[in-house]
Amino acid sequence: MKAKIIFTFIFSACFFMLAFAQDAKSADGSHFLVDFGKFSPPIREMAQSFEGRPAEQFMASDITGKEHFLGDYKGKKVILWFWSKDEILSNGHISALNATQKHNEDLVILSFARGSKSDVKTFAEANNVEFVVIPNADVFGQMAYAADLGYPRYFFIDEFGIIKQVWPAESFQEGVNPYNAIADMLVKI
Repeated sequence: MKAKIIFTFIFSACFFMLAFAQDAKSADGSHFLVDFGKFSPPIREMAQSFEGRPAEQFMASDITGKEHFLGDYKGKKVILWFWSKDEILSNGHISALNATQKHNEDLVILSFARGSKSDVKTFAEANNVEFVVIPNADVFGQMAYAADLGYPRYFFIDEFGIIKQVWPAESFQEGVNPYNAIADMLVKI
């Protein structure tokens, strides 16, 4: 009887982990994992509480001074990416998002970088960031987009302005290129 309970527990745990994992291939053909199953219950619940809801509207100026209103992008898929130039994981996402932007004409990437406008602008220029960068991410993160989800974090929004998927910082392992996971998500929304 005890062995049956242990087997059931192990089987259930494996099934649960597989149900919340997304597998994708990187450019070199190797696999990486965006592991949704490893979230702590509060993080999982917070991320899921956004999904299916309309995205919170905002207007913000990017590092060039151009204003962006989220409502102006209805009809396009939007990625909101919250990041910090001081986080190793964030730095690894820049090339993936640059490539994603190049291969998706109807996609808007609005990134919210943690830090002052001058610091973020210097960093973005030095690292060839090719998508919109809005400084002072903490303001938007704390108000509407859950700073508790960590850096980096993604919000995938469909062309109707509905948040379809949220990836907290825990989604990505260090040194992982998220390009294919993002591309796969864009096909689904």
